[in-house]
Amino acid sequence: MIPPSVKSPSHDRHGTIRASVADVQFTLLLTVGLVVMVIFVFLAEVLATVIPSVALPLAVIGTFGIMKLAGFTWTTFR
Repeated sequence: MIPPSVKSPSHDRHGTIRASVADVQFTLLLTVGLVVMVIFVFLAEVLATVIPSVALPLAVIGTFGIMKLAGFTWTTFR
């Protein structure tokens, strides 16, 4: 709780934080896209590219799921 004597927060950083989260999301999607393209260039087969293309997001989602089950939060790594 903020004491009644405080009129407003001195620094509102929600805009900066939202922009940072959006930037991380964009970078993650761009990275996945580039990885899939590189895999396709080296394998030169669509079917062989689909398997790693599905495995990559599943690995990321699984990692975050295990971290959540283990009790890790964003404050754990500060």
